[in-house]
Parts: sequence; structure tokens; C-alpha cells
Amino acid sequence: TYIHEQNAFPGVTNKMLEKHVEKVFLGFEEGSEYFRYPEKHVATGNPVRKSFYGMDREQARKDLGFRKKDFVLLAFGGSQGAGRINQAMISVIEAFQRIGDMKICLATGRYYYDAVCSELTEKKIDINSNIKVMEYISDMNRYLAAADLVISRSGAITVAEVTVCGKPAIFIPSPHVTGNHQYFNAKAVAEKGGAVVIEEKDLDHQSLVDRILQMKKDPEILRDMAEKIIFLYHPCVKNPKCPIRDRFGMFFQQPRPVRCQRLLQIMEARGGEAVHIDFNVCQQLRKFFMGDKLTQQPIIDAAAFQKLHRRVTQAKLRQG
Repeated sequence: TYIHEQNAFPGVTNKMLEKHVEKVFLGFEEGSEYFRYPEKHVATGNPVRKSFYGMDREQARKDLGFRKKDFVLLAFGGSQGAGRINQAMISVIEAFQRIGDMKICLATGRYYYDAVCSELTEKKIDINSNIKVMEYISDMNRYLAAADLVISRSGAITVAEVTVCGKPAIFIPSPHVTGNHQYFNAKAVAEKGGAVVIEEKDLDHQSLVDRILQMKKDPEILRDMAEKIIFLYHPCVKNPKCPIRDRFGMFFQQPRPVRCQRLLQIMEARGGEAVHIDFNVCQQLRKFFMGDKLTQQPIIDAAAFQKLHRRVTQAKLRQG
């Protein structure tokens, strides 16, 4: 018998059932500390539809009518919408409406859609090609692929989809959930550097506008967050033979020399310091850095860095 806990802060029922089951599958490995039998825990992540894996950013932008140079901000509050996020986004739209390369996509939820559109009209904000306001996004995989930055709640599946797509995020957890679990979900990603957490009680519209503007002006912030999501967030599955083990899509679809070169660039940008990687992400990377023997220490040390450098050099010579 098995149970699955999708949130970083487990529910009471699963904590009660833990002692009666063989294994506890964890959506977030951080959830392990709230249980009592760590030997039963398997960090599996949360299920994400296959359509989210390997989506092409440029093709997604072309499909949605965005240019390559546009800064695309995607905001949503879950399937039902979120009033506080919608209100904050009205201020964001008002602040950025006249910036030509700023594209804002807001899914309000059916309940809030008319009210949001009415308020935008009252403020004389024209909903044009730069601003998309929708009740619901049915092709979220395409919008996530196209986005530069995501603003959303932090339910377990939302976090899984955002991280699978490698997108930097500003998470605004709902305070109206059991055990405040959305906060713990967001915190798990933020502590790894892949997201920013703003609790509703601290949500100030001008501060949010300022933070978005800072990220837009300094793309390095977003690149750094995206890299940390890719290399620091726990993979969806432990089993390297699983057909969805390439959780991070486009990165692992690149030819091996390209992947190696990207890793090298990241390490050089950080002065050769240790880069934390979960080697279960990809069988090839696991063999490449550690041989066939898997250890529990997910660190690329200086020796591995030199090995990486030699492999990349050799690959360049072969290609040249």
C-alpha cells in the first residue's frame, strides 16, 4: 500500500496513514521532515502532463502572437481565479500598458472576469495586443513556454508545472488553504533560488510593479532563477528509466556537447564554484559526472569541473 503527499506540508490524514503503508511518495522532498518514518519516503514529485515537457519557446510565442524580444508576463490564480492577484495585476497592467515590448497575460477565473474587465475599462485601459485578459487558459503549457516570468498561486500542481517549464516565478500563496500548505510549496522553490514568495498580507501593488520592472531591466536575475529551477529543484522521478525523467524538457533535448557547454558556462559564471545538481535528473549526466555508481552527494567538485572542461573541448575539436 502506498500514499502520495503532493504538498510540502503534509495533511493530517497522510500523516496518520504513514505508519500503515509501505511507501510514502512525496511531491516535495521538504515534506519528509513532517513525517515520522523517513525510510519509507520516496521523492517522486507531482504528476505533470506530457504536453508540458520540451515545449519550444519560440514556437509558443509565434502561436500566441508574441515577438522574440517581448517580455511576457503570465499571471493566474488557479482554475477559480484569485481576487487579490487580479487586483494586483490591474495595477501592474496600469503601470506597464504603454511599454511596447511588455506583454501581459492574465487569467482571471470565470467569477472575476467581468469585474476585472469593467475596472480596466473604468481606468481607460485598452485591452489590446499587449494585454490579454482571459477567464481561463486551456493551453497553459503553451503560455508557460512563452513566458519570461510567472505570477501565480502555489498549489502543488501549479508549482510542478511552472518548475517543469523552468520558469522564474513570483508565488503569492493562498492563505485560505489547510495548514497554509501553499506557502510551504512556494518556500521550497524560493529557498532554492527559483522563485520569490510574497504572502498576501505583504502584497503591495507598487512593490510588485517595482519588482517586475527590476526583473525586466536585468535579465540576468531571471536567467539565474531559471538555472536554479533547472539544476536545484528535485526531479519529477527518481527512476532514471522513467519515460518522463527528462523533466527539464528543452535542456536535455539538446545535443550532449551543447548540454555540457551550457553547464560549463554556468559554472564559469559562478567562478567555478560547486554547482548542486540532482544526478537522477538524467542518466547521461549521472554517468558523465559520477560513473555508474550513484552516490548521495549531488555536488560537481573541482575534479568533475575539469573533466567537464576536457569533454567540452574534445567535443569542440570533433565538431571542428
